[in-house]
Amino acid sequence: MSTSKKVQAMLPEDAVREMSKVSGVSLSKASQRIGRCSQNISATLREAEATRRRGTNLPCGPKADTLALVARAMGFRLALVGHGTVIEVVSGRRLKDD
Repeated sequence: MSTSKKVQAMLPEDAVREMSKVSGVSLSKASQRIGRCSQNISATLREAEATRRRGTNLPCGPKADTLALVARAMGFRLALVGHGTVIEVVSGRRLKDD
């Protein structure tokens, strides 16, 4: 896996917004591509942000398999990078167009 830019660390909800910005695929379109209603991703991100603002330690944001599926819907891949190894994380679910 080669990247032309330095990899920036960010929260999952920020990563989804950045993927949308870079790819030009709206959150609504990505929601539809993963077989959900058009507001699904936006609602998930709002809920995660609200949970973080409350300062609770509750899990929030998309789970890894959902993040992998959303990334794929926007033309990205979710990967774990370390120790000279790259492991791609994939979802057990399929895109609507598959």
